[in-house]
Amino acid sequence: EYVEFFANEVHIGTCSNSPYRFTWAHAVAGSFEFQARATDDFGETTRSAVHRVVLAMPPAKAFFLGEDRVTQGRWKGEYGRTGFHIPVLPPQIPWPIQAGPVDEYTFLWEVPVSDPRGVQHPDELWNLASCWVDTEKVTYRSAFLDGRPGMFSIYCLDWDSFIRISRIEIKDAETGKLLDERWLQEFRNGVWMSWYIQGDVILELTSLQGNGVISGAFFDPDTVIKPLIHSIVPQFLDGKIVVTLTWRSVPGRVCRIQVSEDLSVASWRNLGEPIVPEVFESKLTLELSDNPARLFFRIVDDLP
Repeated sequence: EYVEFFANEVHIGTCSNSPYRFTWAHAVAGSFEFQARATDDFGETTRSAVHRVVLAMPPAKAFFLGEDRVTQGRWKGEYGRTGFHIPVLPPQIPWPIQAGPVDEYTFLWEVPVSDPRGVQHPDELWNLASCWVDTEKVTYRSAFLDGRPGMFSIYCLDWDSFIRISRIEIKDAETGKLLDERWLQEFRNGVWMSWYIQGDVILELTSLQGNGVISGAFFDPDTVIKPLIHSIVPQFLDGKIVVTLTWRSVPGRVCRIQVSEDLSVASWRNLGEPIVPEVFESKLTLELSDNPARLFFRIVDDLP
């Protein structure tokens, strides 16, 4: 005998052992009617009552990861591991991500191009220079329906001028709350901008000079986001060095802070116990018992 579980009449799992419980590991936001169907040893079936449930996404989050002005259009292997959307090409974005531009024009500057600023075609046969464009505001919405975080990146290219300037805002799509704000300028050679994203967000690129352009949207798992120390504040108190570190890391992922006196591979050593941050931006104050002439810090994933 066994029990099958259904969501909106779609089979989502089976359990053959009492007490016949099932965990839906890949649930997504939406309205669902859940029902179980039990089958006994004689093949007779019985259905449970229908339970109606609304699954909501967690609150929207967005944390800026940084700019990349080196990669240019050569995104394969660097971005888009989960999915991608290049203007004039069909989107390659898998479920449960729903994403796309909102009422923008698509424009093709030139294709094919050998210029490395152009975006690689997915088949890597040639590059193209294209964009979503608007004289006032380009809007791109991304909803991670399973509630899991990921990395969201855009590639912006001022292909045919030097003058474009824009403001980028990431907002909660449901409430309109501002989650992050950046400025975009001097991107004649192309620039990538990346965020740690969770939930349903809207990116608004508002033109301040020239028109607004985006040349691609790319999605990656949060596993590609590496922890990074971005602030080190040392103090000398009572003969000891006290250091305050501020870093970013994916919440819930185990990390270790390491120190070295000469940056050689063998010299790195763990400082204290592993850390499991609960938020994206974390801070820790350390007291060092010795006073080395110099000391380097880094934070790394604590891999098994």
